Amino acid sequence: MGLNDVYTAALFFFSALGVFNGVLLTVFARAWFDDRVSSLLFGLLFLALSIRIGKTVALYFFPGLSIWIIQLGLTACIFIGPLLYLYTLYQRTKRLNFLNLIHLVTPIVVMLVVGIVFPFAAYPETWKNAHKVIYHYWLIYLIFAALEVNKIIKISQWKTTTIKHPHFLLINIFISNSLIWFSYYSFKYTSVIAGAMTFSIVTYILILISFTHYLKYKRISKQSVKKKDIEEHKMPNVHADELELMINQIMRQDKRFTEANLTLPKTAKLLQTTPHKLSYYLNNAKGIKFTDWLNTYRIKEAQRLLCLDKKMTIDVIAETCGYNSTSNFYSEFKKATGVTPSFYRKQQKESHSEADKLNREV
Repeated sequence: MGLNDVYTAALFFFSALGVFNGVLLTVFARAWFDDRVSSLLFGLLFLALSIRIGKTVALYFFPGLSIWIIQLGLTACIFIGPLLYLYTLYQRTKRLNFLNLIHLVTPIVVMLVVGIVFPFAAYPETWKNAHKVIYHYWLIYLIFAALEVNKIIKISQWKTTTIKHPHFLLINIFISNSLIWFSYYSFKYTSVIAGAMTFSIVTYILILISFTHYLKYKRISKQSVKKKDIEEHKMPNVHADELELMINQIMRQDKRFTEANLTLPKTAKLLQTTPHKLSYYLNNAKGIKFTDWLNTYRIKEAQRLLCLDKKMTIDVIAETCGYNSTSNFYSEFKKATGVTPSFYRKQQKESHSEADKLNREV
């Protein structure tokens, strides 16, 4: 295989890859948008582009293919401009009426009539010269689309970090369409395959930039929502003081922590507040999660009972302190104190005995 063959193979691969990716964008367009109209227009736009580019690639590398491919490619090309315009228009207005759809109906009727009355097989020269008219037709809609994009920019007063993902995608689609149009319009000065190569390149750039911006937009949105949520649920100092008094009442005096099935919602109800506010208070004022906070009361009570009543079994102490199982009690107690309940009781007994002995000696 010579160098020229390698060049041809690489050129075909990258040109065809753009067509393949265009078809993928068409198929998975629904994943890019929250509404069906945007995804439909986006999908149809890239389908038309893929057919037009596919025709170029097919005839460039396989010139002996059916002449109907030329008619199919030019037919698809006439829809690129109107679809781009309708897509940009919908992004601004979020609605399309019957008059707007005339931009699609008209080329459909025209191409059906022309295709039947002047088929490519009988009028090849007419179709070959038609691309000049189609490219100018495409240019007119590029201008219409540019006006819509400009309106969106003025209305939104965008900044780089606050552009909505669908609008950012819109700008990239418009720029990529403009580049593809220019590469086809100027092919007589370069090469007819330049349009296919441009499509491959801009498709990858479009995906990369849009996906990167999508992740950035999601991160910023998540941070904004979190900040707003904190501000909305942030409790004033007066409320926090009242909550602290009520906590002291139900936990220290009433010992409600001994209830085995005490949950965050139940505790919040006892405190006459919401679960969110209680959780916020514990996390920010105390720096502790609800389950850990509840365990501090239970462990302290368990320590008191282990020292106070030597005859009370570990099982009874666990149940008395609100634990559903002895094994869970052992696990939480050791996690909090570093020793098992039995060893803790033994330690306390020895320390008390030593203290009593010292007192007697004195």
